[in-house]
Amino acid sequence: MVTVVVGRPDGEHVELEVVRRERPQASDFWDGNWLSCQVSLRVGSFSARYLAALRAEEFERWLKAAQALSRTLQGEATFHTLEGQLLLSISSVGSLGGLRVTGEARDQAGTGNRLRFALGDFDQTELPGLLGALEDVVRTYPVVGRPEGS
Repeated sequence: MVTVVVGRPDGEHVELEVVRRERPQASDFWDGNWLSCQVSLRVGSFSARYLAALRAEEFERWLKAAQALSRTLQGEATFHTLEGQLLLSISSVGSLGGLRVTGEARDQAGTGNRLRFALGDFDQTELPGLLGALEDVVRTYPVVGRPEGS
């Protein structure tokens, strides 16, 4: 199990606990990259906990975007999931290293309840921890196979 936290665990945050591959025997891109995840969040007066099926390549793309954001402190690093159960965007605000985190959580793929949120007090000093956690996910659950045509 690998955990990624965006925000402060004792305050507002989104936590992704990657539990396992859904289909560990699958070796093709489309079946082999589904990951069972527990999503927990605490934002403002709201808290939630739900299961989500996320994909290994989504974590890999997010890691690359977060690395670029960490290097330049410009632009944004977005975690966008295929089934729309979670959207997180970390974007640069100003020249002093401040970052803004916005997101949307859905408790069911494609339908269900939706919560839009923004985390307070997030800055560049928290990026190394996020990068380390994302590197752990990518190392533990590497992308399997390649999509057809690539």
